[in-house]
Amino acid sequence: MRAGIEVICTDVLGKLICDAAAALTTVGVLVLLSTDALCVWHLYVLNALNGFMNTVQQPASEVAVMLLTPKAHYQRTSGLQSFSNSLNIVLTGVLATALLALGGMYAVIAFDLTTFAVAFLTLLFGIWICLPVVMIMLPFKGRVPVGIKKSTART
Repeated sequence: MRAGIEVICTDVLGKLICDAAAALTTVGVLVLLSTDALCVWHLYVLNALNGFMNTVQQPASEVAVMLLTPKAHYQRTSGLQSFSNSLNIVLTGVLATALLALGGMYAVIAFDLTTFAVAFLTLLFGIWICLPVVMIMLPFKGRVPVGIKKSTART
């Protein structure tokens, strides 16, 4: 249980860092767009940074989901993850295009930064909940303290 909690908390910290870096690239686009200095090569560099953050974030996310999912539900969970990733790819383009047509590029950037703020604050709240649990469990080195039920997620 201790290892599972530590991985989940590490995953949350990793997501915070990766999401903050992605938000900084969006702020970079906003600054470059506002100063009329945005070039195509800027977009290549910023997309490469976002891609790198996704390669760091996604494997940790998948490990955390597998730690929380019972073995009997691995296939269903994997299918739902694949479906949600595909749906995200399709809907992101559709919604961004609609928002661009209705409000312009600044509306797209504002929406992106707003959704980042909501996700960041949600994960930050999760850390406040998660860290005290890790601090309680560390001295027990894998043993379950009295009054806490042993996790049955990996059965």
